[in-house]
Amino acid sequence: MVTVVLAPYDFGGEAEGTHLLLLDRGDRRLYAAPTAVGQAFLASQWTPHGELPAAELRRFAELSDLADLVTEASHFQSIPTTPGLATEVADRMQRAAANYLALESWLAEHLPKPDLVAEQDMLEQALAALLRHTEHRGE
Repeated sequence: MVTVVLAPYDFGGEAEGTHLLLLDRGDRRLYAAPTAVGQAFLASQWTPHGELPAAELRRFAELSDLADLVTEASHFQSIPTTPGLATEVADRMQRAAANYLALESWLAEHLPKPDLVAEQDMLEQALAALLRHTEHRGE
């Protein structure tokens, strides 16, 4: 059910997606928004009034920039809620958390314990080689 509703949107994975999934906690509604619009929206929510960083002040220096942001917000698309969607999402989140814990446990059991002395030696050798290389370039 969740996959069908969200299929048209690319929320990323290995690479950054084209959309963000936003949750309005007050209305308990999900929205899909283009990544840049969603990031600007989220950034504007958490910046106290009158305390915008200089880079942001330059970005919104012209009134047309603000108008563009408002226009872009109209691209937010409400994702229809279906009966049981919240329960299904909660169930999937619980299964994902359980899978994470199981993987963490399996890795702790099967991966070799770190050899801190060997790691320290390797770091020291790498730093010494870098230092020699830097000194050699300075000659």
